[in-house]
Amino acid sequence: MGKAQAAGAPDWSPDGTKIAYESNQTGDYRIWVMNSDGSGQRPLTNDPGFADLAPAWSPDGARIVFSRCDDHLGFITGCDLELMTAAGTGIQRLAGGHWTWVRAEYSPDGRHIVAGSDRGGLLGALWVMRSDGTGLHRITRPSLQAFWPDWSPDGRRILFTDNCCQFGSNFWTVRPDGTGLRKLTHFGPAPLQGGFASYSPDGQRIVLQYNGKCPVRGICQYFYVMNADGSGLHAVRTGVANTFLMDWGPAS
Repeated sequence: MGKAQAAGAPDWSPDGTKIAYESNQTGDYRIWVMNSDGSGQRPLTNDPGFADLAPAWSPDGARIVFSRCDDHLGFITGCDLELMTAAGTGIQRLAGGHWTWVRAEYSPDGRHIVAGSDRGGLLGALWVMRSDGTGLHRITRPSLQAFWPDWSPDGRRILFTDNCCQFGSNFWTVRPDGTGLRKLTHFGPAPLQGGFASYSPDGQRIVLQYNGKCPVRGICQYFYVMNADGSGLHAVRTGVANTFLMDWGPAS
């Protein structure tokens, strides 16, 4: 039996006309793009032996950054950070080194990129670099095990989740230089946890995954929204099984 076809990790283009996403509908995971109404679906990448994941547009809509993961052994052994044009051409490497780079995001001015990585043998941490891959530096301490960053629309804060890959995850923000760490949520006890959050276009709200209303052994049909300071958490029912990985479109 073949692998089930799936699509995920959507990212709206800055002008709201297109959505980039990952999908395995033709075999391995590739970066795809479609019109905002779901029409015009087409792959942008096609490199056998690799899984291309988690695309993100540059603020001018001209480029897409994504993770290219080595899948030659049938499982992922590492993910480089790659950059290409919005047409899928001119692919270049921004970060590699046999580590796993995931969930890259451009700063609103397009000058920097933040990404999560296990670089240096850490379970998870956030790293910031210039948009050409130079000036790489870590902005979160190893004990936070940070992952899944999202830049605030004003460029002043980076939202992320702690406790990578374990129970008990909460949300934090930090300045792009690593100062001003702030915890937004206090979920618990386990298995209550959140993850995979992103800001609304006006920066006033955050959309996220949280298992508060999801059955322990069942199919989740909810995502959550809260204020940017962590208050006002509330569920939104989708009616769609396995609701996962949301992205707030440009029009709030």
